[in-house]
Amino acid sequence: MGRGGPHDRGEAHRRRASSLGNVTRAWLWTQVAAAWLPVWALFTVLMMDVHGLAFGVASIGSLQLIVAAALLAYPVYRFARRHPWPHPFRAGFALRHVAGAALYAAGWIAVVSVIRSAMVGQLVVAVGPGLTPFLVMGVWLYLIVAGVIYANEAARRAGELEAQPRRRSSRRCALSSTRISSSTRCTRSCSSFPWTRAARRAPPRSSARRCEPPWTRSATS
Repeated sequence: MGRGGPHDRGEAHRRRASSLGNVTRAWLWTQVAAAWLPVWALFTVLMMDVHGLAFGVASIGSLQLIVAAALLAYPVYRFARRHPWPHPFRAGFALRHVAGAALYAAGWIAVVSVIRSAMVGQLVVAVGPGLTPFLVMGVWLYLIVAGVIYANEAARRAGELEAQPRRRSSRRCALSSTRISSSTRCTRSCSSFPWTRAARRAPPRSSARRCEPPWTRSATS
């Protein structure tokens, strides 16, 4: 079977990159979901301790907070991918995330208010123990999401850097084998010429016959 053209190889590379990207995103969201579980447990314990709520009521109330935070995780993911971690660190990067954390906290309060309003059937503004503590909690949740995303991106880049020498070695081996196979095909094609086959079939001339002087051969004949 012949080898595919550049278009086929490029299409295969794009499909492989897309599948790797899907695996990376799935692993990222698995990590984010796993990170929400201890936060949900922490919120539940705090509500039970501070407000004296039963476990069922506290777990449902903390679940509302976690669902709202998880819904806003995707915009944070897009924002972090758009602004990768700089090397060296820059002040503009920190300022952008300060603004992003403030927007996330405000959006988190808004989503929690919408969820609670839908549950009770009337408009409710959820500020918890107070607006300032709730905003600080929203910033803390933003740091959790952004931290998981940047840690995943750093691990992915480290894996790519580690795989680069192996990919270069594989390319060199493939190039060497291609050159060897091309040389072998050239040798076989050259050996298939008629005069080459005739030269191989012709018996070698005797060295003693070649060394005889002309008058000796004429006398012998």
